[in-house]
Amino acid sequence: MRKKIKLNKKTFNFWAPNKAISSLCPEPVPAKDVIPKWYKNLSRYSEGTKLSIDNYGSSNMSVKACMPFLDSLTSGYIIKLHCDILVDWQDDDSFTMKWTSDLPPLTPRSQPVAEAVPTANGYTSFLQAWEIKYYFQAPKGYSVFVTHPLNR
Repeated sequence: MRKKIKLNKKTFNFWAPNKAISSLCPEPVPAKDVIPKWYKNLSRYSEGTKLSIDNYGSSNMSVKACMPFLDSLTSGYIIKLHCDILVDWQDDDSFTMKWTSDLPPLTPRSQPVAEAVPTANGYTSFLQAWEIKYYFQAPKGYSVFVTHPLNR
């Protein structure tokens, strides 16, 4: 079933390819509807109940007072996973990944693709791609930026 979202008189559409996917995978939701509890519980001030500035010019304002940070939490849509993922690191720096569904939430990138991407020190060269189960269509003139949730 297609769901339409109005954006200033333009429509962003998303839909599941079939009923099995729509019954198993949660629909994308506006990011503003899933603001993390830790952020909601945060005080506007790191110390005290009113603005103060120390001798070095630093204020006591917390990240809760930073509008760009709030924008990063509320921009776009969140595509929630349909299952839990367990990443189990071993002592030899190898790992296994398991999930609680027959429908994989991600797939590994091929070895040639993985080898072509530089790996930062201390990180694994294993690359995976999220399996986005919903299709989407942006209005003409709009672009879509797909990434992990920002500041999560």
